[in-house]
Amino acid sequence: MDMVIAGRRYPVYAAGVRPSRVVSLAVPAALLLSAALTGGAPASATDRATDRDRARAEALLAQVQAALTPGSAHRRTDGVAPRRDATLLLRRLRVERSHLSARGQAQADLVLSRPNGSEKCSTGLLSPPVVKSAHFCVHYASGGSADWARRTSAVLEQVFATEVNRLGYRAPLPDSDGLFDVYLQQLGDQGYYGYCTTDHPAAKSSAFCVLDNDFSVREFGAPPESSLAVTAAHEFFHAIQFAYDADQQSWLMEGSAVWMEDVVFPQINDYLQYLPFSAIRHPGLSVDLSQSPWHYGAVLFFKFLSESLRDPGVIRQVWTYADASTGRTALQAVRTALAVRHRGFATSFARFAAWNTKPSGSYGDRALFPATAWNLVLTMTRPGADSGWRRFVLNHLSSANSLVRPARTTPRTARLRISVNGPAAATAPVALVQVRLRTGAVGYASVPLNGRGDGSRVVSFNPRRVSAVVVTTSNAGGTNSQPFLVRFRVLR
Repeated sequence: MDMVIAGRRYPVYAAGVRPSRVVSLAVPAALLLSAALTGGAPASATDRATDRDRARAEALLAQVQAALTPGSAHRRTDGVAPRRDATLLLRRLRVERSHLSARGQAQADLVLSRPNGSEKCSTGLLSPPVVKSAHFCVHYASGGSADWARRTSAVLEQVFATEVNRLGYRAPLPDSDGLFDVYLQQLGDQGYYGYCTTDHPAAKSSAFCVLDNDFSVREFGAPPESSLAVTAAHEFFHAIQFAYDADQQSWLMEGSAVWMEDVVFPQINDYLQYLPFSAIRHPGLSVDLSQSPWHYGAVLFFKFLSESLRDPGVIRQVWTYADASTGRTALQAVRTALAVRHRGFATSFARFAAWNTKPSGSYGDRALFPATAWNLVLTMTRPGADSGWRRFVLNHLSSANSLVRPARTTPRTARLRISVNGPAAATAPVALVQVRLRTGAVGYASVPLNGRGDGSRVVSFNPRRVSAVVVTTSNAGGTNSQPFLVRFRVLR
């Protein structure tokens, strides 16, 4: 199957997960300790805070410099990893720049500046080469050909038409000439596909992007047009985010940027490479982790919101409620977007956790997803069979999944009692049951929990009709280490 990007037809990259490059951006320990290595009289609290701020900013500067050094990329050998994205790292440096010494600020300005030092889009004889379009100025003096610059410009216009015109997001804040600047550079040898960064430390800022100058198969392992397409959709969405809140939590920023890749170019399926770091493989990890690579895996939560509500506009609403002027966190913005649709967050999160077991009628791409991570798998046969209490301890925004199957010899009249002893209702525990029928249909029912978090439900366990019963327990509250006890007993 081919796809059309900017009027050209290209082969679609296979749905499988492709290798990519990542480097650990660990902060040097010596820099973190520098604030403590002071002599003389004891420092005041203000001086100690200043020293900590400077040490943190110096560590961040060293981190960025090391990450952006050509040839710094290292292949991971412990499984698939998402691509490195310098966007949020550079944003942090922009904000922390004021804590650096004069020398450090000058060094920071070198990595934060636009590649050719200018935002002007001039096409004069002596001007650096650019390709101008309705909304973009693509600069290719630092690398790339005129033909690739034209391809990049056409793809970016396609991205703008989808993200701004069709989906209704704000356009990035304008700079002096009103065109959004994109610079082409050799990034593949550093392991990057591209990045965007802000011009100012304010929470809302104009920005620019840097993209690789050819996306060669040798460096990226996929058709260049496919790599260009998803990178343009991802990075330009970061520039859009900067018109809402450049300092939002990274699980919202990166998770929704990966989600946008799939919305603009659904045939490419690049987002699949992040699912090993998502709740589908790690239901016991909090969905709002803001560390790499887990913040990329948050794409699954945003796919759930848009697909379960059958409206991609819900993600735009989340960003509207996450605007810097509101002071909301990412999770508060999600809760508000659901509330205006008369959806409770706890029940929605439980349904998300249940969808991650890939039942019929859930994600449209579930056949391409990795295997479900089960916490408990049982086959129960005769009446009286009892699993005993099984214990799961869940952190906030995490879940556990139990799969219980009837045996072929289980009586047709059998039923299954599901008992739950969860945490107090104030911590938002939910237990959701799926009865999976052999026809492929799935029925849902909740286990009603009292104020102490206790409850039970009985469902059919007829092996002629029921292939499995799935119980998902979820902690949608903000408290970690919440215990859930689950028990299964076969009844006549």
